[in-house]
Amino acid sequence: MAKLSCSLRKDWTDKQGLNGIFLTYIHCGERRRFYTEVSVNPEKFSFDAKTNLIIPTDKMTKEEKSLLEKNQRSLTKCLSKLQDIITLLKLQNIEPTAKKIEQLYLGETSRKEDKERGVYEWYQEFIDTKSKTVNAGLKSYKSTLEHLKECFGNNAKLEFSDLTLAKLEQFREYLSNRKIITKAKGSKEKEVVKKLKGPTIHKQFKNLRIFLNWIKWNDDDDKIKIPSAYRKIGVKARYGDPIGLTYEQFIQLYQKDLSNRKELERTRDVFVFGVSIGGPRHGDLQKIGKGLREDQRKLSTSKLTYFENKTGKAHLDIVPNKIGVEILKKYNYCFPHVPSNFRMNENLKTIATLLNWNELKEIPNYNSSGSLLEVKKVPLKDIFSTKFMRKTAISIDAKLGIAPQVSMKRSGHSTWNSYKRYLDVDKKVLEDANSKWDEIYSDSLVKT
Repeated sequence: MAKLSCSLRKDWTDKQGLNGIFLTYIHCGERRRFYTEVSVNPEKFSFDAKTNLIIPTDKMTKEEKSLLEKNQRSLTKCLSKLQDIITLLKLQNIEPTAKKIEQLYLGETSRKEDKERGVYEWYQEFIDTKSKTVNAGLKSYKSTLEHLKECFGNNAKLEFSDLTLAKLEQFREYLSNRKIITKAKGSKEKEVVKKLKGPTIHKQFKNLRIFLNWIKWNDDDDKIKIPSAYRKIGVKARYGDPIGLTYEQFIQLYQKDLSNRKELERTRDVFVFGVSIGGPRHGDLQKIGKGLREDQRKLSTSKLTYFENKTGKAHLDIVPNKIGVEILKKYNYCFPHVPSNFRMNENLKTIATLLNWNELKEIPNYNSSGSLLEVKKVPLKDIFSTKFMRKTAISIDAKLGIAPQVSMKRSGHSTWNSYKRYLDVDKKVLEDANSKWDEIYSDSLVKT
């Protein structure tokens, strides 16, 4: 007896944190799940399994309504495709087994038996699947597969049973000694040899864990046995705290007269505007500018909405504050062109040099085990970049007394742990704490 159903799985989320809608086909105890490539926010949408309709739980914006219509069409198309396959097999008097349905639905009639497929083949399917559900991070997943092939051999067949602790330690050793050759900045000939840093190594193992968990989740029949060593390998992520501008430095940058160097002025204005709306990433800032120009809209009469490239998180109905409006007024309320990340970083370093920002910043470097290797002291003018936007925005929010939950909404952080890395304790608060301790000293002298 065959059974076909459609459901919203709240135990499955994509990289944007949305829940996916899946088709489930069961035949004689065998089950196959198929991702419909449709994911929804459970806080804004529910799913009716009887009618197979996505239902909004609240009022929708124009963009959300358009997305709902698109998702409903995609979902209906997937259902029709699977139902047509089942009907066709019945007409041909072919038993609609779960395996046969899977082959026809995925278009893999010549696919190898699962037990004959190794890690590389499964990982490639994992990448193909992720390419349909994530907007960013795909390059990192691909790099992990390349590293695996370089470590264990491109033509060798790596089995899941091979992923023992010894093999994983070998993989970590390979990554720790992996050398990357890059061109020196400003030179076409000189090469620089660098090793992978601890956080990068941790990222490769994180990708591997995501892949293996994906295998376990999709292996309905428990045919693939994966050693548990991948959960025990000792790889830690340690990062230096993000660096940003102080309130005083931000004001200094904002007030710097760059009218005789228009490119630098435009770069400064774009940076300041980004900080004023909560510190978006450079790619998101580019998307904001491009979208506004393509739509021929002006921010003097409309609110700003964008979705983060990395996470898909929505920033809805942002109203520019007076700093942002003043910058936009300079450009007739049209968002100025955002330079490439490389060009914008070079311009920001030039501005920092003009401002004589020679203050030394300490940058720690960690190995794959999370142990501190060294601490470099680098002048602020040499590292000032677009990455400072996020930290600067959050630091100024704290100084202005803006509540953390409001600041998190502006910056796009979903958890306190990810947000607090960007949060600095104001120096005035630290001075007040010291003065309290001074009172203890004074009291003790008086008593003696």
